[in-house]
Amino acid sequence: MLASTLRLAWLEQYPTGLHFDEAWMGYNAFLLLKRGVNIYGQHWPLDVNILGDYVSAMNAYLLIPFVKLFGLRPFAIRFLPVLASLATLVLGSLAVSKLTKNSVITGVFAILFAVSPWNIIMSRASSIVILDTFFLLIFSCTYYFLWHHLLEKKGSKSSIIVLLLISTYFFATLSYFTYFTSRLLVIPFGIVITFFAISTHSLSIKQLFVKHKRLVGVGLLPLLLYLIFPFTLMLKTPFALGRYAQTTIIESDLVRAKRFVDIAHAGEVGLPIALTRLLYNKVTSNATIFLKHYLTFLSPNTLLFQTTPQKRYLVQNVGVVTAIELIGLIAAVGI
Repeated sequence: MLASTLRLAWLEQYPTGLHFDEAWMGYNAFLLLKRGVNIYGQHWPLDVNILGDYVSAMNAYLLIPFVKLFGLRPFAIRFLPVLASLATLVLGSLAVSKLTKNSVITGVFAILFAVSPWNIIMSRASSIVILDTFFLLIFSCTYYFLWHHLLEKKGSKSSIIVLLLISTYFFATLSYFTYFTSRLLVIPFGIVITFFAISTHSLSIKQLFVKHKRLVGVGLLPLLLYLIFPFTLMLKTPFALGRYAQTTIIESDLVRAKRFVDIAHAGEVGLPIALTRLLYNKVTSNATIFLKHYLTFLSPNTLLFQTTPQKRYLVQNVGVVTAIELIGLIAAVGI
């Protein structure tokens, strides 16, 4: 009830006005409802080109019932992420309860989630990130649930193994129609859950690989297949790289410029060619830019003292942690 109130109260008025993504997705949902086309006249597309940024059209499709029910207005566009946020709270609390079997930890998690200013703002501002979080949580819970039943089952395991393989590959492929984050996180999430689920039924790391090596292979096989298709295939298309190139990942102009300057400076100081190649290459330059633009965004200096918007975002004070989030963060680290 608390989470619902904080996310639904005056949803039409706050935040004031629609931001770009909200208006774009909302209007595409309206056009799909009325004519079956997007803003470019494409019939029932899989993606929406937002000024060169290829975003999945799933959000627009999911908005159609709400636009039909409430009309083309801010409440209709924002109601879906709020529902996804509340569903994530319920599903997340159930997952924490099952894993910890501790009502206090579960309650603290639920309360911190309910009052999290970041989640409230992102859900009220109709962010697709909320839908992506919900998708990843469903994938994680389903994957762990199947692993748990596979390890506990005494009889035939073939049906569960087949279901595990199919469902994992299904979720991994579906990630291309949710949001950019899922495409990269499904693989590490799956690997971590695989080892976590198996390790909870093992006495040691040695037994994990000796006793369950075949099961490890079962869990990793669909993730390896996903790396081949659709990940590798889609990675070569603008449908996958539209966002990453824009946010200074995967050989953007900023990355190439940095590497050029670094190599030039290495030549000026007479650095050996072999050492220059080792220090300044595509891998190191991309990693350096990533660390600078993403991990520093979460640094204490950025979170606590910088109130100017980042280049990528237009929401004021988006990089500032509120007092309650800081307390929650410290408590979480302490625990």
